[in-house]
Amino acid sequence: MKPYPSLPILLVLAFCSGCNGLEYRGTPLHQAAKAGDFEEVKRLVESGVDPKIKDENGERAAWEAFGRGHYEIGKYLVDQGGDLNYTNNAGISRAGEYNYPKKND
Repeated sequence: MKPYPSLPILLVLAFCSGCNGLEYRGTPLHQAAKAGDFEEVKRLVESGVDPKIKDENGERAAWEAFGRGHYEIGKYLVDQGGDLNYTNNAGISRAGEYNYPKKND
């Protein structure tokens, strides 16, 4: 007879799905920006969350917002200091990707 993991081990594995870092979570600011929750984004920034904070992939919340069409949130975050001139953990530069703020020629 093949031994099977005990019930406690199975429960730990079930509750830990995604604990291995493969599932994206992001910070609360990233989650709010991705979801388009402008009020939560403002609340977090006004409570002291740094708009430049990076997630586990090295992305900033403004980039996540712009990428999902939440332009007002992305603009707000950039205006609050969360610029888009950075390189993520994969070495990809995000500089100028969404052309905000507009550069003066």
